[in-house]
Amino acid sequence: MGGCMTKEPVTSLNPVWHQFSDGLYVKLAQEKLIKLACEALKKAGSKAAVERTTGWGRHQVARVLNGKQVSLRISNLKSLLSYLHKNPMNIKYLPITCRTALSQSRLPGLRYSLNPYLGCEHGCIYCYSRSIFRDRQLALNWGKFVKAKQNIQEVLTQELKRKPKGTIGLSTVTDPYQPLESKLQLTRKCLEILSAHDFPVSIQTKSNLVLRDVDLIEPGKFDVGVTITTMDEDLTSKIEPRSPRPDARTQVLEEFASRGVETWLFLGPIIPEVNDCKESLEQVVEVAKKTGSKLMYDKLNLRRWVLESIAPFIEGERPGLVEQLPALLNLKSGWWLEISSMVKTLCAGQSVRCEPAFPT
Repeated sequence: MGGCMTKEPVTSLNPVWHQFSDGLYVKLAQEKLIKLACEALKKAGSKAAVERTTGWGRHQVARVLNGKQVSLRISNLKSLLSYLHKNPMNIKYLPITCRTALSQSRLPGLRYSLNPYLGCEHGCIYCYSRSIFRDRQLALNWGKFVKAKQNIQEVLTQELKRKPKGTIGLSTVTDPYQPLESKLQLTRKCLEILSAHDFPVSIQTKSNLVLRDVDLIEPGKFDVGVTITTMDEDLTSKIEPRSPRPDARTQVLEEFASRGVETWLFLGPIIPEVNDCKESLEQVVEVAKKTGSKLMYDKLNLRRWVLESIAPFIEGERPGLVEQLPALLNLKSGWWLEISSMVKTLCAGQSVRCEPAFPT
């Protein structure tokens, strides 16, 4: 039990490359890297151009988006793969209007949920939020579209006047600090409104963009939770392809803890034979110890569409495991009892407050 994935060389190609589009141009300085890029783009079915450059000996990446070319320097192949991985150009952005801002939440400790966006750019392959859809195609396209609730601040202002007091979860089915937030600032506008009312707010994110709002997130009224599934950057790039690196998330906990804001770390989902080995769990527990954060943990949740989404990755890394997942992920399975006990033991050894995310 508890067999984590082994690291692959940085030149390995991730299946998510099929998301890249023809509007991408890559210029590389070394022949070997040109060949690697050509092979990757060919496998992706892309017609992107790969050309040789001289001088700096660094990768020069130029993206063509909406008729404008944007260039940047990237220091090595790993950074190049990471950049391309996190910057697909086929995500659809749509403005929508909402009738309600605050929804009743069934999550422990929360009375309301507030989601400024529908959809999420992070593209986590295990995300259970896709289960809210009835349409299979829409569910499996989770991570490829974002709908922004452009009037949410007006609706929120009105609802706060009549809603009973209660803790608000920001957010529960999407990340409130996904990349689009840096432009639209819907989450920040909601925080500005919430700051003037007596509603406790619990923020959960994978993004260090939340640090932008340190001026609004005050001790006593807000708590900040960060999801860290693994500290392994290579694994993160495969299961959470467009989310910030684990070390960037750690910085979020460090900063808010230093400001006296209550912090917590969500270790999950724990996936059999992927991120369940002692070393992987111990590294995350150490982050909780370092930042004084409470640790909450949970296993992979096989809600509708989730298994279908994660199956290609699991089958590619651990052939035959897909069929075993439903049994392994039972709350009373030997695997989960062992992993739960391991997490509790590791936390106790580090004097870290620890509890299951969904107590039974």
